[in-house]
Amino acid sequence: MKILRIAVVLIVLIALGGGLYVYQFGGLRTKREIAAFAEKLTGCTAFDQDFREPIAGGIMNRAILGNVDGRCGVRFDTFGPQKLVCNFDIAEMPKVADAFAGQSANIGIFGGYSIHVSTSDPDPLTEFMNGPDCAVSDG
Repeated sequence: MKILRIAVVLIVLIALGGGLYVYQFGGLRTKREIAAFAEKLTGCTAFDQDFREPIAGGIMNRAILGNVDGRCGVRFDTFGPQKLVCNFDIAEMPKVADAFAGQSANIGIFGGYSIHVSTSDPDPLTEFMNGPDCAVSDG
């Protein structure tokens, strides 16, 4: 009976630890970070976010610079020293936010990231970032 209690306690502790990991460090955290950034994108609300990049695992930054003359400035770190800087039309921000929020579908519960590349049917966020409103700068 004592061994059974110990086994049950261990199983509960493992389950709680796994749940805590997923919430604090795994895919659920990444999904929360994406959702928070997308929410601020909708209204072009100034926001600065450091996040763990799901592919390489390093810390990167993305920022919403705010509304200037009807354009929303957004800056993303890249894997190199450059930054991707975008100036979207303010009317497009709900679409940009939806496209950004859609990236959370690529995140697994434990933090794995799946990539789907299609040149004939690119995802909406890729279309926005490769469009004329975005350019790579030297930081």
